[in-house]
Amino acid sequence: MLNIGFKWFTQNPAISSLNQGIELAVEAKVQSLLILACADNHISVTECDLLLTRLNITIFGGVFPALLSEENVLTTGYVLVGFVEPIQVDTFEHISRLSAEDAEAVYEAEIEQKLNVNAPSYFLFHDAFSPNSEYFIDALFYCLGDVKVIGGGAGSLDFVSRPCVFTNKGMLQDVVQLAALPAKLFINVTHGWQILDGPYLVTEATAHQITSLNYQNAAEQYQTSIESLSDMRFEGQDFFTIAKNFPLGIKGANDEILVREPIKVQNGTLECVGNIPNNASVYILTGDRAGLIQSLKQSCEQFYATTTECNNLFIVDCIGRFLFLENDFDQELDAILSGGIFKESAFGVLSLGEISNTQNGAIKLLNKSIVLGCF
Repeated sequence: MLNIGFKWFTQNPAISSLNQGIELAVEAKVQSLLILACADNHISVTECDLLLTRLNITIFGGVFPALLSEENVLTTGYVLVGFVEPIQVDTFEHISRLSAEDAEAVYEAEIEQKLNVNAPSYFLFHDAFSPNSEYFIDALFYCLGDVKVIGGGAGSLDFVSRPCVFTNKGMLQDVVQLAALPAKLFINVTHGWQILDGPYLVTEATAHQITSLNYQNAAEQYQTSIESLSDMRFEGQDFFTIAKNFPLGIKGANDEILVREPIKVQNGTLECVGNIPNNASVYILTGDRAGLIQSLKQSCEQFYATTTECNNLFIVDCIGRFLFLENDFDQELDAILSGGIFKESAFGVLSLGEISNTQNGAIKLLNKSIVLGCF
């Protein structure tokens, strides 16, 4: 059982406002506190560390491009959620210290050693710009097996790694944080993107970076395809302004598409949010606002029909969808809150990569997707 004993939000970015919310949570006698903050608060790490390290309750959470509280989208401010039950939180630090070859094996050993709970589900928050975070997530699946996990990448839209995860030691960077939940989570994942072109063979890639597709320069292949199939042109335009409309997709088992979002080009290399394996077949995806929202509505209707015993909804929505939908994002939020079941209990983040179990149970980093967790 997981019971919320306190919920509060503000659009005030000041650290004094966060302090006020924490004081209210302490007065409510919660034992664990989820703290979510907007990146545009530009809070001082030093001041925040002084605040966090003096607390006697367990804290977890992170800094995200934007937050959700009920029907509100926050681009500045905080969301605080206090839990009646104690929640064990484990934070794995300095995850980028390892080479890609050694990472998964070392992480498996650390996870097995550190996690001493048998929880049915977890919240997971991580520094979105730690290059090894996805290797950690893969190792986590090998250790946990059939356990539900929901979360997202913390950080800012300037794509710079900095302290962005809240702990009782202060704000940390280059970390993965796991909060063991004493309750079963019901999880739903959807994205609504459709194949536009491909497949292309990934002939050279390292972690987040794709160097070549079909043995040709990856950035040139990607841009040429989009310009030949749409009226958009990259010359003179910010790369992400166009790329946000055309994510990449890796087709997996049961034709499930794992979405990857290109965010910039550097020396002819496509840099994505999420790893791209060598020899994978990737597609260029497309979507329109009405189609994405309709797909979400149908997915939510089916999901909520199976979660009648749940009282709370945690939303992890991609900041890339927010930027793509622009003024129509309120329709996306309406679709998520359709039926009014969770209108007063929903909270969440607009993340830099979403974490969830896929259809085959594996824990994966997603892009341009929505993950809903009911409990």
